[in-house]
Amino acid sequence: MDLKQKKKDELIEEIVFLKRKLDELEAVTEQEIESRVEERFEHVTKELKSQAKILSCILCEFDIEPCLDVIVNELTELLGCEFSGLFLKENEYIVLQAWKGLSPKTRSHLVSFQLSNTPEWIAKPALLMARLDEKGSIPDFLKSDGIQSLASVPLIVSLSEKEKKEWLGTVFVASRHYDGFSKQALLSLKNIADQSSLVVKHSITYLHARQRLERLEILHKIDRAIIQRLSLEEILNVVLDHVPPELGADAVAISLIDGIRERPKVFLMRLPNGTVVEEEAFVIAESLLHWFTERKDTVIIYELANDPRLQMHWDKIQGHQLSSYLGVPLVVHETTIGMLHILTKEPKVFKKEDVAFFRTMAGQVAIAIENVRLLEATRAQSEELRKKVEELEEMASFLKKSEASLSKAQEIAKLGGWEWDIETGQLQWSKEVFRIFGIKENEFEGTYEAFLKIVHPEDRERVEEAGNRALYSHGGYDIEHRIILPDGTERIVHERAEVIFDSMKNPLKMIGTVQDITKQKELERIVAEQEKMASLGHMAAGIVHEIKNPLAGLNVCLAAIRENLREDRDLDEVFSLLDGATGAVGKISAIVDRITDFARSDGQKMVPLDINAPLEEALRISATNFRKFGISLQSDLSKNLPRVYADFQLMEQVILNLLSNALEILKESEGEKRVVVSSSSEGDFVTITVEDSGPGVPVSLRDRIFDPFFTTRSSGTGVGLSLCKKIILEHGGMIKVDTSQMGGALFKILLPIKRTG
Repeated sequence: MDLKQKKKDELIEEIVFLKRKLDELEAVTEQEIESRVEERFEHVTKELKSQAKILSCILCEFDIEPCLDVIVNELTELLGCEFSGLFLKENEYIVLQAWKGLSPKTRSHLVSFQLSNTPEWIAKPALLMARLDEKGSIPDFLKSDGIQSLASVPLIVSLSEKEKKEWLGTVFVASRHYDGFSKQALLSLKNIADQSSLVVKHSITYLHARQRLERLEILHKIDRAIIQRLSLEEILNVVLDHVPPELGADAVAISLIDGIRERPKVFLMRLPNGTVVEEEAFVIAESLLHWFTERKDTVIIYELANDPRLQMHWDKIQGHQLSSYLGVPLVVHETTIGMLHILTKEPKVFKKEDVAFFRTMAGQVAIAIENVRLLEATRAQSEELRKKVEELEEMASFLKKSEASLSKAQEIAKLGGWEWDIETGQLQWSKEVFRIFGIKENEFEGTYEAFLKIVHPEDRERVEEAGNRALYSHGGYDIEHRIILPDGTERIVHERAEVIFDSMKNPLKMIGTVQDITKQKELERIVAEQEKMASLGHMAAGIVHEIKNPLAGLNVCLAAIRENLREDRDLDEVFSLLDGATGAVGKISAIVDRITDFARSDGQKMVPLDINAPLEEALRISATNFRKFGISLQSDLSKNLPRVYADFQLMEQVILNLLSNALEILKESEGEKRVVVSSSSEGDFVTITVEDSGPGVPVSLRDRIFDPFFTTRSSGTGVGLSLCKKIILEHGGMIKVDTSQMGGALFKILLPIKRTG
């Protein structure tokens, strides 16, 4: 009975409550409803204006700091609160980057937190409410500013559904009122935070892209200066002159490893006043040297005075006070050959971007130093080979019996020689061949089959086919292939041979030479990497020009947005303009991605390709530089060409090299300055031509211009055209030079339509 009465009483209370609510709803007049709608519309309009101001800032400024100030100012004005702030992640910290209304004392508590110790109201969405005389969730240092309510929203961005969400930072607002934020205010805070996430992400992306481009230009200047130097001392001086002080390099030193003592020796050091010293200015401890040589990693010392691993000779650096240090190893083929040392006058925390820049520069310097050493070694080898040739020529008069064979071998190549008697099957090697193959004379069976066992398994069939063709076509062969030494070492050799026939055209013997070209192949790889960096530098001016076009579009959209908001026009048109601005930002992002794709080295990607695509890209990149020097750059590209199997980036690099050569020639020429790039099909080939109105290539030089290191310009390196030829040959095509209809040079490339190899 009591239970029934209790349920009856509860039912009566619920009916009374519902009747009271119904009475309240009936009391709401039509005027009140209209007033609430107007308030809602006014708030939404203010929110959209705030979002437009924030977007306008990032599109006009392209600088993150003014944008952060706009965000916090718009939040306080939109939500009618007294305080706001914005945190951003920086490496292992979350740092207060912008604020409004906070006292210096309060800011001192909020300046930064380690990520592992980040307060929960910063790391997650939060709504905190506590009166000043209550102990609650709001920290006491915030209450010192009279804050009784606080709301925060993390800045999260994810550009696609598959990408992992990224936490950029957190935005917060605070009020001296206990109930300072309504549901509508919290929704507006969330909307502003979502938009600010994209703004901050694009600002950071632009900042990083701009810094990368600036650093790329510096690297290009250093690379361009280095490749013109052929001595070690010249290269070291170039590096000291070009390391930018604005990145904190008040003093710079380079030390190379002494191969005998395995200790570093400082060759050159530039002091803060520009003075260069050529003697050891500091001593590196064994532990630090081990870090460079074994771990091949960078070393950062914040305070040199308190670190015993690097002892300065203060008298030799003329009393300059140096505070912080960054050391980067110079590594070639997994071996540390020296170190690049960066020193600052004031204490400095080196950013990841700075460290990455100096690591890249150290890689350039290491390659340049190794190139000089290889060049010196090549010169020494050439001198040694010259002496051997002279010895062989002196011995020739005494070797009457083998005079014919020796004469033929000397005509082909004055290196290791061999002779194969086809009737007996006996194969004879010179001592040089035994040395190249790493075999003692008493360990070789002296047969063609024994030789084939030394050839790399993947090259064996090709070597046999070359020999068979020489025998049955009454000719010879010229081939490069790999060999495996007894200790497992792999080498690359170049073999040439010719077959000797009797009067009845029956093969008697085959004579030839073999040369170890392992180091030469490695040098070609290094030169190709340098040429890639030169092409990247050539891209810089074109990319800057491309970015200007979408920027102009952005400014037009912004002007239209302001006009629409000022006149309270239809918001759909505003959103349409915002979509247009977002599309322009996407174009800029695509341009930045294209720079990154070109710089990345992923090996050849042979795919069916419309050859006009890399041609159009090279033309677009080069257009700005050609206009700068008053040179007409034209194209005549045939449509619907058959596709060829090719690598997009390599073909783009070939055309960039040819255009760069034409630009350098025409800059100094008089009269008409014109370059034409065309494409067409000829039988089983797709052809590309690059022709100019310059002085052309003399007939006497046309057989030499594709040779490595051959150049007719004082500032040239002689590697561009040889690299072009190498790339085209690897595509199964050919490249040749002729005279254009304009009287200048004409470079013609033929690429097979059918896939080869």
